[in-house]
Amino acid sequence: MEQGARRGFSVLFVAAWLAVPAWGEVTLTIEPVTATIGDPVSVRLTIETDEEHRPAREKLGPQLGPFTVLDERWSEQPLDNGRRAWVWSATIAAYEVGAQEFPGLTISPATGDAPAWETEPFTIDVVSVLDDAEFETGAVEIADLKGPATVAPDLAAAWLAGAVMTLLLAVAGLLWWLNRRYAARLAAVPPVADPFARIAPHEWAFAQLRKLLDEQGSSGNDRFYERLAWILKRYLGGRYRADLLELTTDEVRPMLQQVGVPKTVLTRIVPVLGDCDAVKFAKYRPTEAERKEIVERVYGIIDQTRPAERPVEEDAQAGAA
Repeated sequence: MEQGARRGFSVLFVAAWLAVPAWGEVTLTIEPVTATIGDPVSVRLTIETDEEHRPAREKLGPQLGPFTVLDERWSEQPLDNGRRAWVWSATIAAYEVGAQEFPGLTISPATGDAPAWETEPFTIDVVSVLDDAEFETGAVEIADLKGPATVAPDLAAAWLAGAVMTLLLAVAGLLWWLNRRYAARLAAVPPVADPFARIAPHEWAFAQLRKLLDEQGSSGNDRFYERLAWILKRYLGGRYRADLLELTTDEVRPMLQQVGVPKTVLTRIVPVLGDCDAVKFAKYRPTEAERKEIVERVYGIIDQTRPAERPVEEDAQAGAA
């Protein structure tokens, strides 16, 4: 992308100017410069210098301004003339829309008498998953984060079914007998019903939000906000194995703290539930813009708390070297 190339060159030029020329050069690349809320953004910082003036290689996360560092690592590559390249690679994500400033980085040297390498701040545009015009008309269509899973039919099983039917019935009978005889002794805890129909909690929550948005034209504010709070509580309860549906908003916070929910997430959850309570109990009448904004906040909470996917390893050949 031409715009991305120009902006990437700008960061590269400034970072190299701030480094000490006699001891090395520093380059910074960020891709992409426009991302959807919650999407991963790749950051790569390269310092080329000699062995004597190597960087300290410290961790820069877990938070860089408005960006959460999902993964970071240092690697080392040999260069010509006895020089080496130290590379800091990271995956970051932002959970607020708008122009978000990636802060300037300061990399300290391994030796105390050398100056640090520095880069200038860089702006990344974070866009919403919702379209403003479509939301105002009620025709919101949110694309699935993942395509539907498909399994090719196994026709070979039909040919084998007749030959193994007797064996399967015998095994099933044996398992039924063993279950009746020993299940009560072996069960550590009573079985819990799966509220998400064997899908990941965040996928269930996204599906419920899409359904709620489709039905928003036919439901009033009380019903809309009550359903939104129910979706968020049910998702968090499944994600962190806590029963939240019967708890008040004041009781939810200590329960989530007890099960290990990060403080940065709690500061986003409690205000959302409080806004829902204001509509339900204080009879507050929110505007269409407020309804859209609170849905965006719930999407951001789910994006931030869902299990992170491991990024694809970069520079496999360089790492092997």
